[in-house]
Amino acid sequence: MKKYTFWNVLSTLLLLLVLLGACGRSGPDHTPESRTSETVPDTIVSVTPPTCEQYGFTTYRRPDGTEYRGDLISPLLHDYQSETVPPTCTEDGYTLYRCARCGSSYQTAGDAALGHHFHSDVVPPTCQRGGYTDSVCDRCGYTVRDQYTGLAEHSFDVRITPATCTSPEQTVYVCHSCGYTYTEQGAAPSDHSFTAEIVYPDCVSGGFTEYTCRRCGYSYRDSITEPLGHSFTAIVTQPTCTAGGQTEYVCQHCGYSYVTDYTEPLGHNLEAHVVPPSCESGGYTELTCLRCGYEYRDNYTEPLGHRFQDEVIPPTCTHSGETVHTCEVCGFVRIDQILPPTDHTYVLSVVPATCEAGGYTSGVCSVCGHTEYSNETAPAGHQWEEAHLPPSPDHAGTHRISCSVCSQVLQETEVTYPESLAMLSAFSLETPVLGCDLSAHNAPVDFEKLAASGCSFVILRLGTSNGADEQFAAYYAAAHAAGLKIGAYFYTYALTVEQAANDADLALSWLDGRPLDYPLFYDMETEEQETLGAELTTGMIRTFLDRILDSGYFAGLYTNKNWLAGLLDAQTVTASYCIWLASWTPSGEPDKDYRDVCILWQYSSTGSRDGVPTELDLDLAYVDLPAFIASYGFSAGTL
Repeated sequence: MKKYTFWNVLSTLLLLLVLLGACGRSGPDHTPESRTSETVPDTIVSVTPPTCEQYGFTTYRRPDGTEYRGDLISPLLHDYQSETVPPTCTEDGYTLYRCARCGSSYQTAGDAALGHHFHSDVVPPTCQRGGYTDSVCDRCGYTVRDQYTGLAEHSFDVRITPATCTSPEQTVYVCHSCGYTYTEQGAAPSDHSFTAEIVYPDCVSGGFTEYTCRRCGYSYRDSITEPLGHSFTAIVTQPTCTAGGQTEYVCQHCGYSYVTDYTEPLGHNLEAHVVPPSCESGGYTELTCLRCGYEYRDNYTEPLGHRFQDEVIPPTCTHSGETVHTCEVCGFVRIDQILPPTDHTYVLSVVPATCEAGGYTSGVCSVCGHTEYSNETAPAGHQWEEAHLPPSPDHAGTHRISCSVCSQVLQETEVTYPESLAMLSAFSLETPVLGCDLSAHNAPVDFEKLAASGCSFVILRLGTSNGADEQFAAYYAAAHAAGLKIGAYFYTYALTVEQAANDADLALSWLDGRPLDYPLFYDMETEEQETLGAELTTGMIRTFLDRILDSGYFAGLYTNKNWLAGLLDAQTVTASYCIWLASWTPSGEPDKDYRDVCILWQYSSTGSRDGVPTELDLDLAYVDLPAFIASYGFSAGTL
């Protein structure tokens, strides 16, 4: 903020008028610019810069010596910087404006003085000074003291010293604030209360009775008697080799003693014993006193030194080598030139881990036989796997859990064929799955589209008694690639049991070990076979199906209601084999339920599905046959 006073403005205007009057003169004598090149130029005397309040100008001197001012420059004006000074308790605040160029300043009023903000410190009185209250300003520290009070009373601690035998009772009062003390006398002294102790006389000291006050300890003696005097006993000590003799007199009452009647020592009575030198010790003569046992040695000679015989012992795998020096005189032994044991020469043998025992590498030293073990490994553990020998009507099957590495059998259970067939009910499906049966008559088949149309499985014609189905191998591969479950059926023209057996051999050869998810069905339905009688047809069925079951495949019979009604022994067949029932509905839709009669129902011969260009047979499966077959081990081959 900038501010100008009246006198600042007035002085500025006056200076401006003077300069304008000097510079406003016309003519060549006053204006440097109007001079011709022939005139002598004016000289610059000085240059006065402008200030905050004054104009700047240049002073010129004419040739005639007169001076004038020109080149007028306006005042710079003040460049004020403000500084706010806050109010204190006693002084008003203000704002100070100071020009940064010339230092000119002025101030404006700010906030009023704050006034003191006191808090009170009360100082209580003591015994030596009065109390007061200090009011201290929290902002500036200014202090006002008032509210004075008088001295406080003394606060005495009382110490009572009871009366003794010679001194009265005293009570001492000491102020714990200022230390002021005074004493008061109490009860008078009490008399002594003496106890008597009799001390009897001894040899050198007289006796007396000592009286001691039990309260203050003061004592005195009387009844003093004379000492008794010593009563001596003489103790005679005979002289020895090194000590003289004497007579000691000892008082039998107090133990006081003195010695007299001294005699000279007897001196030693020495006997000499010569000790010859050995290999390590020197010789000497030992002199011993026969009276007191004192001894000493002299006439020393040097040790003789060892005479060694050397024996070199070479190192082995387990013991260090060394040179043994044995003295032939005294038997002393010294060992040096110790060589470390030689390394073992190990022959390594690797013992691999088994299912139950860990493996290791053993090293046997070929020199000393020492054995080291390393590279120990944990037991490999059993690799358990399940295997099934499927049952048939002629023999029981086996469910075995054994180790594929060591062949140890963990569990083995026998399963009979009727038991196996009865277990089909455990695999019943709440909702049947859709499938179809196909032969070369339905070609060409797109199995990817067929699978996408909702079919879960296909029963492929393997062939007939007259030859293999030309599409079976291709159908099998394509269906497997499309993710469809696969079963098969064999259409028979057999009229004898022998021909039925031949049918089974043909079927197994054409399967060539291919696994099946659904059974291999025997299809018997020709007019000639209808005339054979139930006993023969049942025998043919059993021959074919038993041979298929014995080979490891699950097998069943494809038939219809007419055959079950009398053309075969239905009780025997249905009790031993699973049934694929052909019973077509007029609508071509599965509008009935035959789960109590069969495991597979062919409900239409005029069905259609994407991927099949012809009419085809459609089927419903009531049992999860792939799970049953896998659980009971029915597949290509046996255990």
